[in-house]
Amino acid sequence: MIFDFVKIEGDLRSSEQPALAAIHTMWLREHNRLVDELHKRNPHWDDELLYQHARRILSAMTQHITYGEFLPRILGWDGAHKYGLELVSEDYFSGYDAKCDATIFNEFATAAFRFGHSLLKPAFKRFASDLRVKEPSVQLRHTFFDPDLLFRVGMIDELLYGLANTPMETLDNFITEEVTNHLFEEKKAPLSGMDLAALNIQRARDHGISGYNNYRALCNLTRARTFEDLKREIPPRLIQKLKKIYATVDDIDLFPGGLAETPLKGGVVGPTFGCIIGKQFQLLRKCDRFWYENAEPLTRFTSAQLSSLRKATLAKLICRNSDSVRLIQRAALDLPEPFL
Repeated sequence: MIFDFVKIEGDLRSSEQPALAAIHTMWLREHNRLVDELHKRNPHWDDELLYQHARRILSAMTQHITYGEFLPRILGWDGAHKYGLELVSEDYFSGYDAKCDATIFNEFATAAFRFGHSLLKPAFKRFASDLRVKEPSVQLRHTFFDPDLLFRVGMIDELLYGLANTPMETLDNFITEEVTNHLFEEKKAPLSGMDLAALNIQRARDHGISGYNNYRALCNLTRARTFEDLKREIPPRLIQKLKKIYATVDDIDLFPGGLAETPLKGGVVGPTFGCIIGKQFQLLRKCDRFWYENAEPLTRFTSAQLSSLRKATLAKLICRNSDSVRLIQRAALDLPEPFL
């Protein structure tokens, strides 16, 4: 069944684990819903035109949800403001720069944006529509590249509802054993699993990524001369662990150094990862001629279309494209508060 998902998504990794495949499926359903609606209004359009318009709308929704819901929770509202990531509430975005370069930073791809590996839980809880936890949970180590699970009736909804109602792990120096000892483990070959944290560190070295201390300096933090100089950003207990592993403060790799930092106020990542992620997403918006808020005459949405796109939320996306989810918190990335 894995090849069915490859044909749809175009990338084998779309079914790396069931929760990821469930989210891809949700976006695919939204694409198909948009095509159906566009066809009703424009029966004379051919398949290619329907696809291109649905793609354009879906890309805009992705951008709106990423910058409006995801990034403020990763960087905190202060961090989002610092890097100019706040969305325009009305009219158009005027910050497009035709001369800037949106190339992905090597540091972003190989270290900073891999912060989520620390947030992984060992298993995905499944929730019924009445918020009952369904057993068994989906164990991560047993479901790598095995999307057959999603063909069970109701499984996609249960996983999406579980993701919306389960707290993430804390961003810290701990990464679940599911991906440090059992990553892509062959079921018939014990101890065949890989170590994701080790892969991240080695990949960064292979890519020539500099040490954590250099990025502190680039991100306007004090360059550390000794391990004690890290204490403003890294808790003392973690500094002691870093001392046992690295001979000098300049030897600390970017990935473990970034994970060790205390999170920004209201955010998830620390100041160094926040800086790299913030600058990257700033350029992804500023340098994109097709950014959905742009006023470019040949590519822009109308004011009415833009107003409609600004109503897009992850919660609405889940509600529209699930079979049984009837109630969900307005902010799907926040845990529901029982009292409110």
